[in-house]
Amino acid sequence: MTHPFANARSRNYHAALVSKMARVLGVDLTQARETRTLPDDQWRDAVLRCTQCAQPADCQTWLSDHDEPSSDPAHTPHAPGYCENRQFLKRLAQTQHDSDMSNL
Repeated sequence: MTHPFANARSRNYHAALVSKMARVLGVDLTQARETRTLPDDQWRDAVLRCTQCAQPADCQTWLSDHDEPSSDPAHTPHAPGYCENRQFLKRLAQTQHDSDMSNL
């Protein structure tokens, strides 16, 4: 029998992976949520995509090796090729970068 909280536990685990990946890639999820750049449905979709990934252990290892965002945007890492949210997070980072540049 599946534990009644197994799905919630899995979602929380993958939400944490997406959050860590975003941080390492220089995406400010708090800002994205506040500015509605990241609506609730897109956040849920990102977590759902992550739950469908075949390599969460590899992701966790990659995140351990890249635990902090680069202070130099030119050296910000890219999400690994297997990341189900690679393109989504890249677009979100670019949107934030463009917004930050327009506010200068």
